[in-house]
Order: sequence, then structure tokens, then C-alpha cells
Amino acid sequence: MGKQILIDAMLLRDEWLYGTINEPCYSPIDVLDSIYWQPTIDPESLPIVQELREENERLKQDIAKREIIHAHWRYDIEEKCFICSNCDEAAMNNWRGMSAKTPYCSHCGAMMDEEE
Repeated sequence: MGKQILIDAMLLRDEWLYGTINEPCYSPIDVLDSIYWQPTIDPESLPIVQELREENERLKQDIAKREIIHAHWRYDIEEKCFICSNCDEAAMNNWRGMSAKTPYCSHCGAMMDEEE
């Protein structure tokens, strides 16, 4: 895939519908030329991009402030599943419907790096 650019699609549509290129028969070269010569949009100028960057920075700061909880999985023979040693919740099932040991508890977020 080649280089991707953001163009003003509505401006392109208007050019084709109401502009100078509007002819009964379009050549592929005309279409490609009109796309190539469209003004591009700087992604950084879009408000959503700045909002997402700010939100990402806030999340990074929140993560850096959090205390890491260390725990381990223990197997419950009666329930036939793995249980988190921190919150005593069962591990989520994998695609086979079996209890799966994951690197983190999906309930409390504990890192499963402790020895049993």
C-alpha cells in the first residue's frame, strides 16, 4: 500500500459534480489527477487528533501513578478453573471454553508474576 493522505472528500465531490471536470465521459487519468491535486488536510489540525493525544497522555500519567499488584493463579479443583490470589475471581475462559491463565487478572488487573 502506498502513502496515505487525507483529502477533503466533499471538495472533491463538488469539483466532480459542479466543477470544470464535470463531463459526460470521465477518463481515469482525469479522476486520478483530480484526486492527486486535492488539497490535503493536516491530521494535526483536526480537533479529534489533539483530543486523542491529550487523552493518551492522561492515561499514560494515570498508569505511571498506579501501584502494581502482584498475584498468581491457583487452580480450583472443584470449580475446574484458575482463581486470582488477589481478588478470588475466576479467570476468563479462552476460546475453547476452558479457564485460561493470562498475564493479568481481568477483574482486578493484578500482574500474575508471583510464584505459587
